[in-house]
Amino acid sequence: MKKLISKAPVAIFFYNRKEKICNSIKSLIKLENTNSFRFYIFSDGPKNSSENDLINEIRSEVKNLTLNLNVEIIEREKNLGLSKSIIEGVNHVFKSYDKIIVLEDDLVIHRQFFDFLHESLEKYEDKKMVYQISGHSYFENNVVSESPFFLPLTNSWGWGTWKDRWEKFLEEKKA
Repeated sequence: MKKLISKAPVAIFFYNRKEKICNSIKSLIKLENTNSFRFYIFSDGPKNSSENDLINEIRSEVKNLTLNLNVEIIEREKNLGLSKSIIEGVNHVFKSYDKIIVLEDDLVIHRQFFDFLHESLEKYEDKKMVYQISGHSYFENNVVSESPFFLPLTNSWGWGTWKDRWEKFLEEKKA
C-alpha cells in the first residue's frame, strides 16, 4: 500500500508581470487535484504611485483565476523586493506548516512537478543535509533524469523545503 503523503502548502510570489503570473496560475489550474492544495499567493506592492493601477489590475486578475482554489492572497502595500518578500512569505506559511513549496510568477508547472516535490519532501525529510528539493532540471533539451541528484547549491525555480532547514538557512545567512 502506498504511503499517504501530506501535501505541503504552495506559496506563489509575484510583482508586476501580469502575463507571467496569469500563465503560471493557468498552468496550475490545468493540473489534477490542485483544488486540494492550500495556496498562499503573495503580491508585492508598488514601488511608486505610478504602478498602483497596474498592480491592482494584476491582483484582480489573479483573484478571478484562483476563485476555485483554496487560496489566501496577501497583498503588500509597499514594495518589499523579491528577497524580502519571499523571506517574509515563507516565514508566514511556516507559522502554520512544517514544509512548503515555493513558486515565482514566471514558472509554468509540469504535470509531475507537485508529485515529485511532495514525494521528495516526504522521502528526504529526515535527511538533515538536504536543505531543498528543486523541481528545476539542469539538463538540456528537456531530458528528464530518472533518479534524483544532489548539488551543493539552492535553486529558486520551483522548490520545497522544511521549516527546520529554513530556520537553519536563515541563521547561516545572518552569520
